[in-house]
Amino acid sequence: MKLSGPIDLIKKSFQFFFDKKNLIFFLKIYSPLAVLAVVSFFQSFFLSSQMRQLGTPESFLAFVQNPFFVLPSLGVGILEMIAGFWIGAAGIKAVNDAASGKTLQVREVYVFAWKKMWGFVLLGIVLFLIILGGTILLIIPGIIFSIWFSFSKFIYLYDGLGIKESLQRSRELIKGRFWPVTGRLFVIGLLMAIFQSMVSGVPFVGLVISPLLGALILLPSYFLYLELSAR
Repeated sequence: MKLSGPIDLIKKSFQFFFDKKNLIFFLKIYSPLAVLAVVSFFQSFFLSSQMRQLGTPESFLAFVQNPFFVLPSLGVGILEMIAGFWIGAAGIKAVNDAASGKTLQVREVYVFAWKKMWGFVLLGIVLFLIILGGTILLIIPGIIFSIWFSFSKFIYLYDGLGIKESLQRSRELIKGRFWPVTGRLFVIGLLMAIFQSMVSGVPFVGLVISPLLGALILLPSYFLYLELSAR
């Protein structure tokens, strides 16, 4: 089976994402990230205004070390971290449900993602350490590992495999097509990064919209994963 080109995968992703039913579903899945982005923005704005009002670095340092500021800020930070992993897993599940023609249930997606989240986090840590280790060695191994294991999160959430098996399965999908897959992932990553930076650059509006595009950013790699899986 011949793999679709990166532009075709991106076009297909935009068409799929902006289908009315899919769009509403994806916006519901990712909306908590938009809310947290707004909270984070106002937190930063509050800090900036306090810095200007207090005048001196010493006064500002005393303010940020106050427990009445530290504890709420720490709580928001922990909430953002948990939400990031949870919704990251939920987004991958949501993309698969929509593409598979399943009944789109937001609650079901979140429940599934919560059950899988800690394994998903562990997989993310393992991937980070593998790629970091390869990069520290000679850079090239880090790039190779990132390509080999690029579909392991899809496999972990869809196929019910463990972390080691998901990594192995991802490498098997790439076998014999390393350079075609590398080229597609590079072009997809570059173009989607440019698109996302353009959206994020719109004052305030971009802050809200950018997190809502999580499924759109995932979709080209997901469709490539489907084509590799169908071999």
